[in-house]
Amino acid sequence: LIATATISIIFIPHPIGFMIVTPIVAAIYVELMAVLRLADLYINSVTAVGLIMSIGLVVDYNMHMVITFYECDNSQSRNDRVKQVLCTMGHSIMLGALSTFLGVLPLSLSSSEIFWSFFVIFLGIVFLGAGHGLILMPVLLSLVGPTETDRCVVEDESDKESTDIGLVTRMDEEKEEEEGLDMVTPELGSSEQGRD
Repeated sequence: LIATATISIIFIPHPIGFMIVTPIVAAIYVELMAVLRLADLYINSVTAVGLIMSIGLVVDYNMHMVITFYECDNSQSRNDRVKQVLCTMGHSIMLGALSTFLGVLPLSLSSSEIFWSFFVIFLGIVFLGAGHGLILMPVLLSLVGPTETDRCVVEDESDKESTDIGLVTRMDEEKEEEEGLDMVTPELGSSEQGRD
């Protein structure tokens, strides 16, 4: 969980995203242990490996939603940004959850307790992770997600620098084009004089 929090701090561009993702991952982890208990499975080496893997898989479902929310146009309202996230990343998350579920479905037919444990763990990962990522995360982002005015000053200054660099580059290109036209114009003028 500490690794998840650290990665969230590094990759999510706003502290609110970190404060949303980390508790949700912790909640899913606790809910996954409850799923193991309901399936009459106890913590052993096999289920411990599954629980450790689950953190990495569950983070994907939620982190992608939050990062895509921040990549949306900041001039839109929270609800419009959430709709855009659900139309883009929500579709991908749903397909990923479905493919993972179909991939582990044959494990349910096994008589081995190890395979059965992995099936239960992955079933919990898919339904809890995708459920939180596609249902709870959009609701939280629409309620407490940052708006345009919440942007950090550092981001605004970096945007200004990139705009200034783009402006200088554009001015240089226009200057080169004008010089290129000046070089072409005398040739055209001399050729036109030759025709007269």
